[in-house]
Amino acid sequence: MNIAHFALSSPTALAPMAGLSDNPMRRLCRQFGAGLTVGEMISGDPTLRHTTKTQNRIDFSGETQPIVVQIVGTEAMQMAQSALYYQQLG
Repeated sequence: MNIAHFALSSPTALAPMAGLSDNPMRRLCRQFGAGLTVGEMISGDPTLRHTTKTQNRIDFSGETQPIVVQIVGTEAMQMAQSALYYQQLG
């Protein structure tokens, strides 16, 4: 299966689940064949970027591409800026 220029190793995906789809769970699912894993929801509010909760949610160490995050919010400009910010993090 392909998404843009990414060729996924499997059509199986780990759906995002609050409190469950953290870094260890995503890595485990990839080891067992998931072609795509999605991180937990991240706030688009820039004042929350450096909280412990957000830092834990954006820990993608040891994971393979593609890295997928969900951004939640109600302000379109904040969400767009957050998308760019997280894209720059990798």
